[in-house]
Amino acid sequence: MLEEAARWIEAGETHIESFVVRHCGEVVFERYYNGFKAEARHDMQSATKTFTAALIGIALKEGLIDSLDQPVAELLPDYRQLLQGAKAQITLRHLLTMTSGLKWTDFGPERSFEFMAAAKDSVAYVLGEPLVSQPGQTFFYNTGSSHLLSAIITARSGKPAAEYAREKLFGPLGIADYVWRAHADGQSEGGWQLYLRPKDAAKFGQLLLDEGEWQGRQLIAREYVDEATRGHNPTDYGSEYGFQMWIEKNFGIADVAAARGWAGQDIFVLDEMDMVVVFNGDIAYPAEMARDVRHIMTTFIARSVQPAE
Repeated sequence: MLEEAARWIEAGETHIESFVVRHCGEVVFERYYNGFKAEARHDMQSATKTFTAALIGIALKEGLIDSLDQPVAELLPDYRQLLQGAKAQITLRHLLTMTSGLKWTDFGPERSFEFMAAAKDSVAYVLGEPLVSQPGQTFFYNTGSSHLLSAIITARSGKPAAEYAREKLFGPLGIADYVWRAHADGQSEGGWQLYLRPKDAAKFGQLLLDEGEWQGRQLIAREYVDEATRGHNPTDYGSEYGFQMWIEKNFGIADVAAARGWAGQDIFVLDEMDMVVVFNGDIAYPAEMARDVRHIMTTFIARSVQPAE
């Protein structure tokens, strides 16, 4: 089925740039298209969010964070003055599940993440936004929440999230060739700006598939990965949302958790199939990439192997 999928890609005018599959812990399929090369780093867009959530899991395991229900005001004490009233109820769990209630606009002519990037203090910008719903009440996609997770990593570890990732995540996974950009204030961008090779993105997917374990070493607690990869809230897109990742229900495959970024920057974790599927695409073609990724997942991947024993 994977070769059939490759022939379908090659026969059409798709904007897919990488297609990598791991099965039973090994890379079993790897193709690159439209001039993209295996050793090149790809812009992961919002799939970055899931990496940031993984760092929170590592920090929790290391004892830098007490619990998922710890108030953000405790985790970011320098910004406590911006977390008064109902905002004081915002917890780490709310950030992870995008239920903080903070106002945010990710799509449209006035996008909040662009204002955040231009702010003197990117964290203060996010926390300075008003509440539009009570914390924990409603899912609302919010890249600012992802950035606050990065800020929490910095506050608790004393290091930028990118540096913490180098030591605690990328280093153990054997990932050396990456870029994770920061804002002018030095905060690693929690919601986007990570650039990775597709095969390295697949390693991260394998880590999630194996419940936080990599080559015999437990990097993230199993309990945290189990929580991260299950649906906590319904969304408007026919899926559910875990911890900074999507739980897909419409591919004809059970138990699909995914780091997903604009225009098909996807890491699908298929627990039932013991499989990780990675796509990257041209970020100028989001609608086409969404269509083609869905077609491959439902038409080819869903039929590629029998469920793992």
